[in-house]
Amino acid sequence: MIYPHNVIEEVRMNNDIVDVIGEDVALKAQSGGYVGLCPFHHEKTPSFRINSREQYFHCFGCGESGDVISYIMKSRNFDFIDAVKHLADRVNYPLPEADTSGDYKKAAEERQTIYDINKKTARFFYDKLQSNEGYFARQYLDNRRISHKIRGVYGLGYSSYKSGSVVEFLEKSGYSREIMLKSGLVSEGKNGRLHDKFFNRLMFPIIDVHNRIIGFGGRILDDGQPKYLNSPETPVFNKSSNLYSMNFAIKEKTREFILVEGYMDVISLYQAGFRNAVAALGTSFNQNHTKLLKRYADRVILLFDSDEAGVKAVLRAIPVLLKSGIEVKVLQVTDAKDPDEYIKKFGNAAFGELLKTAVPHIDFRLNLEKKNRNMNSMESKVDYVNSAAAVLSSIDNEMERDLYAKRLAEETGVSVNSINTELEKKKTFEEISERKMKPKNAKTGEKIGLESAKKGIINIISYNPSVYPKISEFFKPEFLNDGFLEQLWGIITENIEKGISVYTTDIINYFEKEEGRDRVMEILTKHSEFDNRAVLQKNLNDYIKTIVNSYYTERINKETDINEAKKLLESKRKLTKFFVYI
Repeated sequence: MIYPHNVIEEVRMNNDIVDVIGEDVALKAQSGGYVGLCPFHHEKTPSFRINSREQYFHCFGCGESGDVISYIMKSRNFDFIDAVKHLADRVNYPLPEADTSGDYKKAAEERQTIYDINKKTARFFYDKLQSNEGYFARQYLDNRRISHKIRGVYGLGYSSYKSGSVVEFLEKSGYSREIMLKSGLVSEGKNGRLHDKFFNRLMFPIIDVHNRIIGFGGRILDDGQPKYLNSPETPVFNKSSNLYSMNFAIKEKTREFILVEGYMDVISLYQAGFRNAVAALGTSFNQNHTKLLKRYADRVILLFDSDEAGVKAVLRAIPVLLKSGIEVKVLQVTDAKDPDEYIKKFGNAAFGELLKTAVPHIDFRLNLEKKNRNMNSMESKVDYVNSAAAVLSSIDNEMERDLYAKRLAEETGVSVNSINTELEKKKTFEEISERKMKPKNAKTGEKIGLESAKKGIINIISYNPSVYPKISEFFKPEFLNDGFLEQLWGIITENIEKGISVYTTDIINYFEKEEGRDRVMEILTKHSEFDNRAVLQKNLNDYIKTIVNSYYTERINKETDINEAKKLLESKRKLTKFFVYI
């Protein structure tokens, strides 16, 4: 275990879940607990519940649930140890030294070494930029009017055109071949020789919200391809979970961020005094990005190029942001190809005024539907109203939807009643489609998949320990036929037999590898419907039948001795007919 059981319990008990979540969410007391708007997805009506007696939360809308430690992990994007440290600091609880033995210790040391490599290499690139080799990179920055001060703020650098300079630098610094490869700064050729990942590029260190250099981006300075190159995935870098310049944006006293396309847009905006700008790292904006943004922002202005690719990127980002409950506006630059060019042509103040013209995402989408349509044509007008209705049907707020419908009626001459009728059709179709896409609830009796059954039975005994004695005599861990699940079963049942309460974050504590802890979190998410005894009993028996049937069927198919096969078949029949009453 990373921390002793009693330490985890002390940290948990000293941090009341209502107080902790109440710092982020407006809560209202209701029927022995508390309710509020879910911090993990966008909703208008509260479906987020906190059970103050049992100290866990559950959202009936998106399904997120857990205790106070898992809440911090999910809401802050922390790993288990960071979440425990955060809560311990919150109540001034002195943590003992973590027992980070084995794989976890090795992984932690490896990550720290890569952070050190990145920091030293960033300095190496920075020095190269100031050298004779960095002349063309400096000239590029001069042409883009990036000041020497801002170059220092962002730690801009240059990777030499002499491939092998980083390899040589790291070797002289004493780093092993293995860790150099894991850092993503070097790669291995077919002949086994190491090569620099970046060469002849303007270098942009990528820094996380904890001010650690986690990777690099590089812009080519000649006609080579690709134009921009990012570090590959490493133990410390995941481009889908980080945003460029987030470390600066979070320092601003605003909950509104500007999301732009690339590094240079961010840097130009920062230099112009707009320091709340961030950019994705060479990948499409996704839900992991919004998890990071949601911690610091309530509103986002999307500011991408006005070309076809930029518009498509905006349309992809809008629903992703809305799903996380972030307010979205869109700004399109006019008379310039991008924000950087606009600022250079018209100045900082003009760009500040331009920002004020950002429109709600609905207006942006309606304008797109209207663009290039001949509104004097009856056919085009009908087509536009149909397209606009599809956009308006996505609005949850009835009052807002009604106002847009009236505006659309005035704009097109189509009656409000006709537009509302079309809206109702669209919404009904969307709701039907959504229901078809969603898997049925456990209450429906739909056939249960094997993996769901394995996870489900472990979930049941962890949250309902009284069930375990009723199945322990006949349900064997090997039925799970999965080393990880068998280990998890053993840990949970050992705690139950010792009379120790089973908490998800206690169980996580037994697993040193991050992927193991993530899997525990996924499996031990509390299912609220299991609070209903009838549903719990039905699911328990369905899970047992599914698991036992699969286990014995596989063994029978592999058995070559007919007598042994008959014995296995008898055991299978007996156990699949068994019914557990709770």
